[in-house]
Amino acid sequence: MRRVQSGDTIKTRCFCTTKNGIAAYGREGLRGMSFGDEINTHRTSLLGSGMYIDFSNDTIAMRAYRDWLERRFKTIADLNAFLNMQLGSFEDVTWRIGVYPFVERERRREEEKPPTFGLFDSFEQLERLGGLQDQFRVWFYGHWLAQYGRMAKEIIGPVPVFVTSAGLGGPAQDYLQIHKYALLEGLDGLSRNHYAWVGRTEEGRLATFVPGSRMRFPLETVTEMLDAVQRQSGWTKAYWANEFGRPRREEDGFVDDFGLGHQFSFPSKEDLRDFLTVLIDNGYKGFNMFKMNPSVEAARQEVQWMAELKEAILRKATAEARTP
Repeated sequence: MRRVQSGDTIKTRCFCTTKNGIAAYGREGLRGMSFGDEINTHRTSLLGSGMYIDFSNDTIAMRAYRDWLERRFKTIADLNAFLNMQLGSFEDVTWRIGVYPFVERERRREEEKPPTFGLFDSFEQLERLGGLQDQFRVWFYGHWLAQYGRMAKEIIGPVPVFVTSAGLGGPAQDYLQIHKYALLEGLDGLSRNHYAWVGRTEEGRLATFVPGSRMRFPLETVTEMLDAVQRQSGWTKAYWANEFGRPRREEDGFVDDFGLGHQFSFPSKEDLRDFLTVLIDNGYKGFNMFKMNPSVEAARQEVQWMAELKEAILRKATAEARTP
């Protein structure tokens, strides 16, 4: 079992997808890479869109889609039975993706005239094909993120490569599907941003909440997903915070300046400590303090607090190492 220690990596961003671009980062001292920033997945379906685009002429995507369907269904007869269609072969499969304008909610079969866009014989056919397309889409994106990670390691050596997620609310399975497939296929870890308020649950436990509400972030679902990935892949996956902060309130409204000033800074060292404690309790093993304007007083104060808390935070993070 390979162990990736949180203290062993220094984040360096690379948004390139070519070998020449990656090679530019292959200099002495590079310790890790993170592909993308705040990549997330939500369902994209013809059931919830007013228009569509046809991807059938995209030879790379269509080859991957048809091969994926063949691996899943084995025979065209089985795919036809699932979709109630009469395709002659997997080469006849098309791929249409819903685009704006999206409707407020997905249309349902019980509606009087559910749309079929003139492409399908029934609503059920559209519904099933849309589901397949969405499953393929998240696998395809995750697969290529893992491919980019392998490309990076060929150029710069065996450094850990991460994929980054926004700190969204709700269960992890709703927005981390791309990350799951990328991790299963070889990326080394997940960096998940987290902006929230820290407080206590009714049971008295520290937790993070959506700012201005009592809606708790279910961070345990991220940990559960990573544990499942580790068991399935047989590899330990690192987990850390690429960005984190506490949105602050001025008078009656929120001011979100995305780090340009002090609005995401913690009001006290104790609040920062409690926030990091919650993240560690939920599996985080490293933190990157992201400040677009580090010259403001609140940001300088926060850096000082981080330095003072470093020893205790490292001790807690390493003491609670998780074994898959």
